[in-house]
Amino acid sequence: MDVEQLKRSICEVIKMTDPSGPPTINFVRRAKKGIETGGQKLGVFPGSFDPLTEAHIEVIAEAREYKLGEILLVLDIVNIDKSTFGASLEDRLLMLLLFFAGDEEISIALSSHGLFLDKVRALQGKYPPATGIVYLVGYDTIVRILDKKYYQDREAAVTELFADSEFLVAGRSGAEE
Repeated sequence: MDVEQLKRSICEVIKMTDPSGPPTINFVRRAKKGIETGGQKLGVFPGSFDPLTEAHIEVIAEAREYKLGEILLVLDIVNIDKSTFGASLEDRLLMLLLFFAGDEEISIALSSHGLFLDKVRALQGKYPPATGIVYLVGYDTIVRILDKKYYQDREAAVTELFADSEFLVAGRSGAEE
């Protein structure tokens, strides 16, 4: 597929990802060697990828050590707590598609909602039953996930989130334990 075809495909996915509706995740690309049977673990790496950094690539490399059946890179149609620096959503998705073009274990998708619990709910039915969700996050992200400001009932939401998913957290230099 050439770049112009990729851009058209990306624009279609953006159009069908509605932040005002129920949580959805729409794939820009499914991994060729992804999860096909239940019981495997899906690494979900949400990020703005503005831009894709060496730290992102290192998190993905480390995550591969955990025997994940697939790694899903997820961008949000609207970021809830980060502003982008300049690359459009279309350009960031295109960058990921081109960078990971030869990686058969990487899927790339767009989420209609920014909360991790909404992503868990949106992923249900997209993968076989008993697929484990393992979020790949950095230290700053796990701190934000626990912040009360994102929830009406933080305890219930976080309880559900941790019941339905696991987290692999990359440390940050200088961050306290």
